[in-house]
Amino acid sequence: MVSEVVQGLLLGLAILIVFFFILPRVWRGKSGGGGWSLLLVGPSNAGKTAMFLRLRDGDGSRNRETVTSMRPNEGDVTMRVGGVEKNIHVIDLPGHPRLESYFFKEVPRAKGIVMVVDCMDFNSSKEEVARHMYRLLTSPVVRGRGVPILVACNKSDGGAKAHSAEFIRKRLEKMVYEMYMSDRESGLDSIGNDKDEREHNILSGKGDGFSFSDLAERRKFHRPLHVSFQKVSVKEGDLDAVKEFCLGTCKL
Repeated sequence: MVSEVVQGLLLGLAILIVFFFILPRVWRGKSGGGGWSLLLVGPSNAGKTAMFLRLRDGDGSRNRETVTSMRPNEGDVTMRVGGVEKNIHVIDLPGHPRLESYFFKEVPRAKGIVMVVDCMDFNSSKEEVARHMYRLLTSPVVRGRGVPILVACNKSDGGAKAHSAEFIRKRLEKMVYEMYMSDRESGLDSIGNDKDEREHNILSGKGDGFSFSDLAERRKFHRPLHVSFQKVSVKEGDLDAVKEFCLGTCKL
């Protein structure tokens, strides 16, 4: 009788170990790094890989040279803000237009997206930055789940040469809306040509123009989508805005 009780307890313990420890590891291996992740996206040379390394390795990566990524970098990162600490799976995606397939592969896992922008070189890269933002805002996954987006304006330590987060926000609103109108006029509206559907397009705005703040409102076909802009500096280790975004807005 006693042996049967012991065997039952051991079987129950084995089931708990499998359920809570082994299965999550197996599933993580199959999914390539976990169910929910933070994606780092944006143009090449904006500082995505440097940000990934700084988040993962701290000051140890400060002087490490990086090159343009041709494949994703990913890993678990321990983020601390105040008294809150959590391990988050981070995926740094290549920014080259020819490598966009990685974005479409990984975006279903995204709980949050950080788009890294070089605010020192924004005028030279603004078309590519706008293209990345337009891709995010027209993604059915991002729209359908309301995946929050942080635009991390990197190299904010550049003094007067660094564009402010507000300047970048206003410029992107104008350029993204121009892209939307161009696609709509050419019949490439990703939502469709039906009048009712167009009225609920996430980029249609309330009239002329477009504002990121409009996205926070619930619409017929989309969940509220929060897009925020913050200045950061990978070089100086000023990444609290990214950590707060992960632990707060995304609840990763």
